[in-house]
Parts: sequence; C-alpha cells; structure tokens
Amino acid sequence: MRIAICDDSLLELENTKKLVSSYYQKVQVNVDISCFDNPANLIRLINLPNNTGFDIYFLDVIMQINGIETARKIREVSPDAVIIFTTTSSEFAVDAFTVKAYHYLIKPIAEEQMNAVLDDLSINFNYRTKNTFNFKTQTLNILSIEINEVCFIESIDRRIVIHLITGESITSTALRTKFLDSIPFNYENYNFISCHASFIVNMNHVKAIEDGSFIMKNGFVVPIAKRNFSSIKKEYIKYLIGE
Repeated sequence: MRIAICDDSLLELENTKKLVSSYYQKVQVNVDISCFDNPANLIRLINLPNNTGFDIYFLDVIMQINGIETARKIREVSPDAVIIFTTTSSEFAVDAFTVKAYHYLIKPIAEEQMNAVLDDLSINFNYRTKNTFNFKTQTLNILSIEINEVCFIESIDRRIVIHLITGESITSTALRTKFLDSIPFNYENYNFISCHASFIVNMNHVKAIEDGSFIMKNGFVVPIAKRNFSSIKKEYIKYLIGE
C-alpha cells in the first residue's frame, strides 16, 4: 500500500509519518510512505505518465498550494484515493468534504486519534486488491485475507469466526450488527451462500452435500438449515452447472 504525506512543516511532516508508520507496523501491514514538503512536487509526480498514484494521501490544508486545491488535483487522476486532511484549524472542514475527504485531523495529532482513523479505514477499504478484505481480530490485529482462502464463516457468541481452507480459524472483535451485515466483503459476489443463521459457505470449496450438511473439501462439515434445505441445494446445483 502506498501512502503520501504532504506538509510544508518538516516537523509536522515527520510527526505524521511517525504515527502512520507506527500504526502499520503494529498491525503488520507493509506500507510505502513518501513525504513531500511542497504540494507542487506531489502534483507533478502523480501527473507523470503511467504513475498509479497513492492509496492514501495525508494533506496539510495550509500550504503554498492550498491543501483543498491539491486534493482537487489528486481527484483528477485518483478519484477513489483516500484523502485525510491535517491542519491546526477546523476552519476549512466544510471545504475538505467537497473533495470527498475521508477525515479531518486537527494538529497536534494524538496517536489515539490517528490509530482510530486508520483502524476504521483498514476495516472499510480494500486497497486496490478487490479479492482481499481487511479483518480486525479479537487481539486487535488487522489482517489482509484472500477471499478465496475462506472456506466458511461462522457466528459464535456475537463474533465472526473465519475458517480458512488451511484449517486455521480467525476470530473477530465483538459484533455491533447482525451476522450477515458484519461480513467484511460482499460475499454474494464471490460464490458464498448463507446456508444457516450462523454460517455462510464458500461454494468453491464444497465437496458434497450429505445428511443435510455441506461437506467441505478440507473435511469440515457445515450444517444447512432444514427449512431452507431445498432452496439452498438448488442454488448449489445452479452454481455447479454455471448458471
């Protein structure tokens, strides 16, 4: 993941870099951080031919080129990038959101503030890699998981448990919403099916249906709700024949 930090105060630039770097080290996510003390240099870089830009931009608002204007330039080449403003004043907060800013941090930025924003960001965005999702574990680590590595997902005691094809299981923090609403990716787009109030299954990894359950290729047995067995079996057959 590529991150750009732009601030004409070298002290603030270094502080933001330190906070961002510290966060991603703790959650074990590799990042490439580039720092700019002049927004013109950042704009020049992202406008180079074949430049893919950055996934996240931290922009000071008050610079030689106004941070809001810098964000508009970024939006021309990176409409989906995450933009987070940093500033000593909330005066420009309304303007910040006209360029679809993700957040607005007031300096001096506390570590807890930065961590909270990046936690939220990590959970809700899949940076460029559409076949992965970010998952916050009960030990507060954030893992990037390949969707097709998921065998099935289970709800236990108001937590999500992700069962991987390797046999490993990963448990979430406590759920704040219903089970299916808490799945961290659009499971219906990836051949998953809700077969029970507490289970969704990756049909790519189903071996057979036996005795009212899905038998997974790695040996797991996942129950199918009796009242929906017929419709679920039909959906699985449609998947098998490619409909």
